[in-house]
Amino acid sequence: MELAAGLAIGVAIGYFLDQWLGTSPWLMILFLFLGMAAGIRNVQRAAQDMSRAAEREEDTGDDDRSPPSS
Repeated sequence: MELAAGLAIGVAIGYFLDQWLGTSPWLMILFLFLGMAAGIRNVQRAAQDMSRAAEREEDTGDDDRSPPSS
């Protein structure tokens, strides 16, 4: 979803700028690549956040497996 949103926003911005400035299709192509880069970066950021959350959960949730102290 993050990647698709970045692509869609990039293409939309490029399309409207092309219509306004009469530079079709160059700005749409440029913003397509910029949107793709932004989408990939958002996916990477979301994956890092999920990884950090899983590590925190693993660090705090493993207390049940330790042997009881006597």
